Amino acid sequence: MNNDNEANDANDECEELYVGLLEPERQELLSQRREIAREIQLLRQERDRLLLEQQRQLLLLEQQRQLKEQAETRRLWQENAKDRLA
Repeated sequence: MNNDNEANDANDECEELYVGLLEPERQELLSQRREIAREIQLLRQERDRLLLEQQRQLLLLEQQRQLKEQAETRRLWQENAKDRLA
């Protein structure tokens, strides 16, 4: 009966069932699982930070491309205006 209650508790808490293990072993496995979950969360945060940085870099590259294009267009207009005046 105790195993059934333990199984229900594990299900309610979305934890894997460690029935048949000694309590210290069960606690160690649960502790390792929490540590891995924390590491996964930190890795996801780092991934998100890197993705944002990548998006920022891509935006800067696009802005740089547009500025170069504007400068070239201005240069061509000025060159064209000089030719018409000459």
